[in-house]
Amino acid sequence: MSIRRNKFSTLAGAALVGVLATGANAATIHEVFHLGGHAGVAPSHAYTSGDLTMTVTAFKHNKGDLKKQIDVGQWSTGLGAQFKGDKDHKVDGRGRDEMLIFSFNREVTLNFVGVSYFDHDDDVEIASYFMGKKGLKRDEYHSDVDLDPWFKSTWFYNGSSDDRGKVWLDADKQVTGKFLGIGADHKDDQFKVAAIKVSYDIAAIPLPAGLPLLLGGLGLLAVLRKRKTA
Repeated sequence: MSIRRNKFSTLAGAALVGVLATGANAATIHEVFHLGGHAGVAPSHAYTSGDLTMTVTAFKHNKGDLKKQIDVGQWSTGLGAQFKGDKDHKVDGRGRDEMLIFSFNREVTLNFVGVSYFDHDDDVEIASYFMGKKGLKRDEYHSDVDLDPWFKSTWFYNGSSDDRGKVWLDADKQVTGKFLGIGADHKDDQFKVAAIKVSYDIAAIPLPAGLPLLLGGLGLLAVLRKRKTA
């Protein structure tokens, strides 16, 4: 029994050494937020997915520069922006351009936007922001990013709730930050934001400073046990 125990101890020690020596590999985490619901119109709406928390607000904007804050509405088909006298539930560019701001508890990259109620004339504005002394300031801004129908075989869509569109952002259109924007900048642009997908990286965990001493101790214990049973 002692020989088998020693072999097991040696194997367990080797496995532990392997885990400690490699550390935790860096990984990219992807989270999807489905934004539909029945909360209605409010100053903000909050979501959680995995370890990410997100708060959505809405603003009027001019080419990505944020102006007056307005309300954000949550319906079963997604999020829209709304202000006093505005009866349209969508994010649109009628009267004043509207922008939804997604605020996260950590820096993320926006990969995907899903919309509803869109048509052939619609495109989206994608932006990132940083917190300045007087509020959010524009960092990156990409205008007129095209929408595609959810299913390539379905080319007829006219702005009804059944119409679903998507934007997979290419590398040159992706934005990264703790504050990201999705909006409209033309009177013909109107849609609801139904879903978004974001990603973030988890760095590798550094090896502890005392790892060489630990490995040496494990090796010494294995040798002593082997001598004792010989």
